[in-house]
Amino acid sequence: MAAGDNIVSAKQKILEGDVGANRANSEAVNTKIGGSINSLIDSSFYTIEATWQGYVSNASLFNLAPIRIRKISDIIEYELGIASTGSAGVTAVDFEVRNTAGALVTNLFGGGANDVYISGNSGSFVLIGKDLETATNFNSNIGGHTVQYGNIALTTINAGYVLCPKITSFATGVLGVSFRLKVREQ
Repeated sequence: MAAGDNIVSAKQKILEGDVGANRANSEAVNTKIGGSINSLIDSSFYTIEATWQGYVSNASLFNLAPIRIRKISDIIEYELGIASTGSAGVTAVDFEVRNTAGALVTNLFGGGANDVYISGNSGSFVLIGKDLETATNFNSNIGGHTVQYGNIALTTINAGYVLCPKITSFATGVLGVSFRLKVREQ
């Protein structure tokens, strides 16, 4: 195994036979230990969710309360889901990032070409998102919709900062909007 090779994350119990008396410390045992440690690291994340129930009729009325970031954290994935996309226009969500004094640092996406949105096209249960670790987009049921996966402006959020979720635009008749950020503490 080369020094730069990744060890695949895998939860594996270390058995007595792996480390018993007169047992050589082998590459296999170290790989098992490394895989288990990587598995713990990969599973130490939490989800921040902002949900707007009901019909959205005025974007300025749909700003939600701030969410505090406890420890310095990296955003590793995000997704926008809509129960009923409405009939015209686009529904976009953003988060203001504010420091401990309450001053605006940036918007997470920043609008325009960086927005995350789904167009209204009388669709149901539409979801889009992006895995930032693999730089891949994912989606479900987007047929007939114009979507934009967004470009995130800030992937590391400092401890004590707050995220203020808001709907920046909405399609006519959109119902049930949810935005999730998958975050890993450093």
